[in-house]
Amino acid sequence: MTERGEKVVQVAVALPLPPGKEVFSYCLPPELAEKVVPGARVAVPFRGRLVAGVVVELKEEIPEGVKELKPVTRVEEAKPLPPKLLRLGEWLAERYLCSLGEALLALTAPPGEKEECYFPAEDRDLEEAIEVLSRRFPAQARALAVVVAFPGIDRLSLLREAGVKAQTLDALWRKGLIRKEKASFKALPFPSTPPETGLSLTPAQAKALSRVEEALNRKTPAVLLLHGVTGSGKTEVYLRAASLALAQGRQVIVLVPEIVLAYQVVEQFRSRFGDRVAVLHSALGERERGTSWQRVERGEAPVVIGARSAVFAPVSHLGLIVLDEEHEPAYKQEQVPRYHAREVALVRAAQDGAVVLLGSATPSLETYARALAGHYELLKLPQRVDGSPLPRVRLVDLREEHRRGMTGVFSHFLLERVKEKLKRGEQVILFLNRRGFAAFVLCRSCGRILRCPYCDIALTFYRPDLLLCHYCHYRIRRPQLSCPYCGKGELELYGAGTQRLEAEIKALFPEARIARLDAETTSRRGSHGTILSAVARREVDILVGTQMVAKGLNLPGVTLVGVVNADITLSLPDFRAAERTFQLLYQVAGRAGRGGAPGEVVIQSYCPEHYAIYLSARQDFSTFARRELALRRRFEYPPFTHLARVVFTGVAENKVREQALRLRELLLAEAGDEIAVLGPAPCPLGKLKGFWRWHIILKGRKAKSLREILRKAMEQTRRKAGAEVKMVLDVDPLNML
Repeated sequence: MTERGEKVVQVAVALPLPPGKEVFSYCLPPELAEKVVPGARVAVPFRGRLVAGVVVELKEEIPEGVKELKPVTRVEEAKPLPPKLLRLGEWLAERYLCSLGEALLALTAPPGEKEECYFPAEDRDLEEAIEVLSRRFPAQARALAVVVAFPGIDRLSLLREAGVKAQTLDALWRKGLIRKEKASFKALPFPSTPPETGLSLTPAQAKALSRVEEALNRKTPAVLLLHGVTGSGKTEVYLRAASLALAQGRQVIVLVPEIVLAYQVVEQFRSRFGDRVAVLHSALGERERGTSWQRVERGEAPVVIGARSAVFAPVSHLGLIVLDEEHEPAYKQEQVPRYHAREVALVRAAQDGAVVLLGSATPSLETYARALAGHYELLKLPQRVDGSPLPRVRLVDLREEHRRGMTGVFSHFLLERVKEKLKRGEQVILFLNRRGFAAFVLCRSCGRILRCPYCDIALTFYRPDLLLCHYCHYRIRRPQLSCPYCGKGELELYGAGTQRLEAEIKALFPEARIARLDAETTSRRGSHGTILSAVARREVDILVGTQMVAKGLNLPGVTLVGVVNADITLSLPDFRAAERTFQLLYQVAGRAGRGGAPGEVVIQSYCPEHYAIYLSARQDFSTFARRELALRRRFEYPPFTHLARVVFTGVAENKVREQALRLRELLLAEAGDEIAVLGPAPCPLGKLKGFWRWHIILKGRKAKSLREILRKAMEQTRRKAGAEVKMVLDVDPLNML
């Protein structure tokens, strides 16, 4: 108690503070005393501003040496975190080397108020405004470009996406270039349909479900990998497993990589379980998300579906966690705390004696290696649920095609197959994992590529005359006559994106009904579902798209998938490039032939002899996994070692480099022989949003030792670091760019 008889609380503030130095003492005013227990979310004064925090302990006495305590300003209305989630937050902070407050805040309920959203002004030439602003106010230009690209974006997402401060948004608002309003969200509709019984199970499905049931009955933690080919009925196993958990009076969390790309899974669960389903994901408004969160807390919705953050759902009797398409990198959070939902799911299951069911046709090599080692139980669905064969795959060597006079982006063989499918009234998917019309614009006089002035990236050309940076959303109109660097010469378009695919296929098949599915056509809320619903109703003949078309879609009318360029992801400077290429090609091929008619896939490639490409054409996951795991073991990459990555960013590249070198020396002094320190070096994306980027990568066999060494070195570096260089730490990174 304080001298005035006030209670004392320990609060973990949600700021990037060193581990062990993020918990502070505050006093509780009498009017708030009854509202506060450990786990309560509060607002407290800290270094001249109000910050969010979570109460971790109630104290009887003021800490020794402290004369006076500041009072807690506000207690949020959300329910406090239960002890299990408090312990989970402690694990998150330890595992991913963030502050306890940052970890705990990720677990708390959304505040539930209306959020401020931003829209572009309707009566201004915004393209011209962006051009003008980019000369003197680049931060304002970036922010305005993001608002134009994502109308209705919320304040926090806008600040993060554009990499700007709040003053920048205020300046744009005062200039009348954007408008802001409080978004009012309605709760999601939950149909009260009678539960479906589902389809009859195949023998393989029945066997897999039996193993899941045995694990649920034991009521001890268990992890099962459901490895099934595309179309093998994994979702039906998830549904039946959820029914078994509900019958035991336990709750279910179903995770999907990206909620907008998994609307079919959501609808199947809603159809089976009616209004017992709640959807949680960060794309919902705070109010809408708060409504769903409260339904889960009250036990009204024992089935929770959502993207990675739904792993923190406030369920009290957890029985089952499903991770659909567990290989997807979207399960890794890119902001603090940089957790992987799969690893969090394992800890939650251990706390509650629950079952984790991981599903994929192309599991991540980390997961597959654990299954081969016996740490997870491996369940197999080797055939499609309707007994139909996997699609027939044809590889087309683009080197040979060009020698034979190929023009445009489509080989003669692929065009013939498209023509045949359209004649039969069947549907086609054309896949290219690149947006825009042209990948870059080059001056034939000086040889320079038109690049973003704020990022180390070539500008992508969009018709009719837009050049766009996909990272900071900088945009300019295409110079029609002369190069902006040399003032002469002709500008040439190189490379193809989905916009060009759409234009070429329309010219070749003018009678066909064509739709495009990429980030540009799905930027507005609900547009993704609208496009796919049209495809499902057979109102679209040809669907052109990026990797969105590869993710879990069940479109029975599609009998042909054409991969226009299979090599794009192979060129990434990332040890997982081959794995991601294989997964993407295997998954997109699996969209063909799911409705009874035989499926067919045409893969165009400049290097069809690469094992990731020819094994994906053979749909041979086990051979690919054996070969890739052997390479990983040889070069000491995950799953045989653990990685951590430190990224340094700043406006002055010399200071960024100096800071990276300073940390390297500290790491080498601590590491010994068990940790390899690679770098520092410029990141593959050496400049983003006006900031230079360098990185250091650490590699070690013992995760705990790696984290301990990194924690010590980072703490010493932070003490000497200036404000001009920011350090970002990522444990077990998936993004190496």
